[in-house]
Formats: sequence, C-alpha cells, structure tokens
Amino acid sequence: MSKRVNKKIAKFIILAFLAAILLSGLIFAVIWFTGYRIITYVTSDQGKIRYLGLVDRTGTPYDGKIFYGRGRTADLSSAEGELTFRNGTVIKGRIVTIKYSDGAVYNGEIAYMLRDGKGIYEYVGGDVYEGDFDYDSITGTGTYYYKNGDIYYGQFNDGEKSGNGSYTWAPDSDGKSDVYTGQFRKNKRNGTGVYTYADGSVYSGEYVNDVKCGKGTMIFASGDRYEGEFANDLRNGTGSYYFASGDSYIGQFYNGTITGYGSYHWADGNRSDYTGYFENGTIVTVEE
Repeated sequence: MSKRVNKKIAKFIILAFLAAILLSGLIFAVIWFTGYRIITYVTSDQGKIRYLGLVDRTGTPYDGKIFYGRGRTADLSSAEGELTFRNGTVIKGRIVTIKYSDGAVYNGEIAYMLRDGKGIYEYVGGDVYEGDFDYDSITGTGTYYYKNGDIYYGQFNDGEKSGNGSYTWAPDSDGKSDVYTGQFRKNKRNGTGVYTYADGSVYSGEYVNDVKCGKGTMIFASGDRYEGEFANDLRNGTGSYYFASGDSYIGQFYNGTITGYGSYHWADGNRSDYTGYFENGTIVTVEE
C-alpha cells in the first residue's frame, strides 16, 4: 500500500515539476515575444550595468530601467526625433532620455547605457552641459551653463576644462561681463590667453593656475599700458609702464608697484628724466 502511495507522490512531483518547467517556458516565451529583456553590460569604469525593459526588433533598448553600481538607478525612454542645443546644434535620430534617481536628466546619444556622443545633461543644482560625451565622461567640445549665469565654451577632458576655451562671467549691473579666451588645464587658466574686463581693461599673456604669471601686457581702461613680467597676478619683475599722460617708466616692479632700479620719463618736460632707485613709486635718494 505504501509503495503505491509513494509512486503516486513521485508521479505527482514529476508532473508538477514538468508543469512548472512548461509554465516557466511559457512565461519566458511571452516575455521574450513582448520584447522584455534583461541585458548586462560590462564596462571598465562603471563595472556591470543592467537594463531591464523593452527592446525593439534590433535589440535596442527603448523603455525600461537601468541599474548602475553604487545604488544609482535610472529610467530610460527613447524616440525618433531631434535635439536642439542652445548654440543651434541639432542632432537627429533616436534621442534617448535618461532620468537618474538623483534627479539629473540626460537627453542625447548613448552607448552601453552610458552617455556617449552628443547630448544635454541637466544637473540637479541647475547647471547644464551641452556637448560631447565619451562613455559617461564630459570629454570633447561643449558648452557649460552655470546656474549663476557664467558660461564656458571649449574643450573638456574627463569633466575638466582642458585645452582651448572661452569663459564668460555673469553680467554685472550694467550688463557687462569679464571674458577670458585662451588655454585651460585642470579647470584653471593655464598657458596663454586674453582676459577682457568688464571695465574695458585687457590683459594678454601667460597664466598659471588662474593668476597672471610670466610675460604679458595689461592695457587699462584709463589708457595706461604695462608690458613685462607678472607673478601672483601682480606686476613683478622687469617691465615698462606707459601712462596715459605720456609719462613712462622702464625698470623693476614688485607687488604691483614701481620698486627697484629703473628710469622714469616725464612727458611735460618740466623735469629731467631720472634713473635710479624707487620704492612704492617714490624716488629713493641714495647717499654716497
């Protein structure tokens, strides 16, 4: 009697197991034919990225969920259309929209669920970047619009301003802005460039870590002009200063003032030219 019961139980278990396999296969087939997929991408920088959602006939994801590392997720959707940048650039084709779990939003081209190609990234804080991406990194040429009104246009490398570019500060109360055009490295002015101040003054020369350092020319709004050496954003070293009045000085400077040995010429002719020592713009009498 017990053997018959055991056989019936075994038969039932086998039938239940086969039914489960059949049901699983049926469910899988329904999911497959409706376009749902689970796709895993392995990347060198981001690790494993998983996509769960719908794909089209070519296997391209178009509506689903992205699971990145470190708990970050995103909702993906896409459609054929065009995307217009503020500078007039237009990209056409499949435009992907990714809404990240932290509130940031991306519209543009992707590869392996990462921002890649051209697109627009809206930061949570209000900043907006439009331009080139390389596997989720801001690399290439683009425009960064800061929430405070500043704008940078130029080259980027791994999210940093690097190469040639132009930075425009937010306008002042008169609608005028400082503008720097030149070389950048590690997000700072490094190399040569031209800085035009809102008051009309213009500096053309060398920079190191955002400060004037090296050789340059400063033309002031007043009409004065300095040509020479700079350090720590000030006139330091040897240079020539031409005053709007016609006076001129050629010699040494220290911390922005005429200090050291040099020659001063008075344009009005009431005084003879002087060559000797100065301190903070004042002639120093040297006793013999």
